[in-house]
Amino acid sequence: MSETLGKTLGAAAAAAREAELFYKGWAQRVEDDSLQVLLGALGAAENEHWEMLQHVTPADVLGRAFRDGGAGELPTSVRGIAAGKRASLSDALAAAIDREAELGRLFEGLGRLGGEAAELFRALAREEEAHAQKLRAAQGTLAGGASGGDTPGLGAG
Repeated sequence: MSETLGKTLGAAAAAAREAELFYKGWAQRVEDDSLQVLLGALGAAENEHWEMLQHVTPADVLGRAFRDGGAGELPTSVRGIAAGKRASLSDALAAAIDREAELGRLFEGLGRLGGEAAELFRALAREEEAHAQKLRAAQGTLAGGASGGDTPGLGAG
């Protein structure tokens, strides 16, 4: 189990780093100030997640829930998040929302293991849900402001 947890923690850290770069890259591409702020803040939050995850070991994760057989299955990888230069902002936001939900589920699962890091993982799961909610709001704003196929707020980037 320790080896699987090591892979899961590594995947979670890599996903946080990838999400940081994704958000920061999109923050540079959009023209809308509020989207720049949101995406920049999400990038900074993902950097904080990455830094925290660097210090968590499998021993920190395992608790009574694991010893009692309540661990369940944990993924050892996280789906990549990518939106190339030709992707629309709407597609990028949808991919980000899906990714935030996936990471939230992963962190909830790690929190259920009941180790010393359980509260950290529960907090990370709540943060990921808050990120998804902010992204859904931005997505709704975009959908309400789009006209004639234009993507508001997207620069030539």
